[in-house]
Parts: sequence; C-alpha cells; structure tokens
Amino acid sequence: MPPSSRGSQYIGNAHAFLNCRVDHDKIANDLFSKISSNGETYTTEDCSECGAYIVVSKRESEWETKVFSRGPSKER
Repeated sequence: MPPSSRGSQYIGNAHAFLNCRVDHDKIANDLFSKISSNGETYTTEDCSECGAYIVVSKRESEWETKVFSRGPSKER
C-alpha cells in the first residue's frame, strides 16, 4: 500500500482472521494495484480460505482497506 494508506481495518470476528492461512494484506495490495492501473476508486474480493470480504477504496488522496469477517455459512 502507498504511504497515504490509512492501514487495514479488521471488522468482525478476530478469531477467523488469526486462523486464516491467506495473507489478507497481500490480497489488499493486489487490489490496490488493480485500482491504480485501472483508474478505479473501489474494488472488493472474498478470501478463498475464510470468506472474509476485503474492500479497498480511494478517498481523495487517501487509500483505505477494510476486511470484514464472514463465516463459511454466510452467503458470498
């Protein structure tokens, strides 16, 4: 993430994030690269392991990442 990033915010069940084998920050960085190259301001992706919903958005000069936990029984 760029220096103007506000950092990742994890929202929901911390146990699900800590037990996940997938690096959510890497997913967020890949999404940031996608936004930068396409000129978009917002994109999302689901974690294939724990089902977390990852949101990367641009707000003026700041970038923001939010990761919401979702259990395997939740609709994706």
